[in-house]
Amino acid sequence: QGSITCYDKTGYIERLPLRGEEELLFKIKSFDFGTERSITARIVSIGDLNRTPDGNGLVYTMNFISKLSYKANINYLITSFNGLEGDKIVKKIFEKYYSKVRPENEVTPQGSTVFEPGLTQRYRIMDDPQRALYIQPTRGNMKVTIPDYSPSEAMKFICRRSYSDAVGPSSTFNFFETWDGYHFVTDEWMNEKA
Repeated sequence: QGSITCYDKTGYIERLPLRGEEELLFKIKSFDFGTERSITARIVSIGDLNRTPDGNGLVYTMNFISKLSYKANINYLITSFNGLEGDKIVKKIFEKYYSKVRPENEVTPQGSTVFEPGLTQRYRIMDDPQRALYIQPTRGNMKVTIPDYSPSEAMKFICRRSYSDAVGPSSTFNFFETWDGYHFVTDEWMNEKA
């Protein structure tokens, strides 16, 4: 997610008009390593509308989220899972509401003390092939009912009930999105990847 402050002296917001559901395509280039990313996002709101200091235009903020997250979170789910581990539930929810995925090579940082080979699975996101879904395995089967949550809320609901054998029984899972894709991993996994 992010926001862009626009200085509009051409009446762009009034001529189109912008309503807050438009698709936003842009490229970002980092100056440190020269990395360039293409982003497809959806505008979710336009706010902080004011006149420019000289009175000849408008200043406003466009808030956006990724296209996949937008598509997923216009839905709500009421469902139950019985006898599945948390990582399997997360994959099922992701494939139903975000995008289908294709397995890729497993991810194990070199020289890692937190991971054992074969623990974290990386899936290529079919609707956004430049990005991936990373899922760290959980332990123990769950019996849960998801009570009318958006897919991202459902993922966080599963995070609160998931544990990992890789780092110990008290490990905490998180579900979040970055430039690289989506992650369902422990704090220890994030420290190791960084």
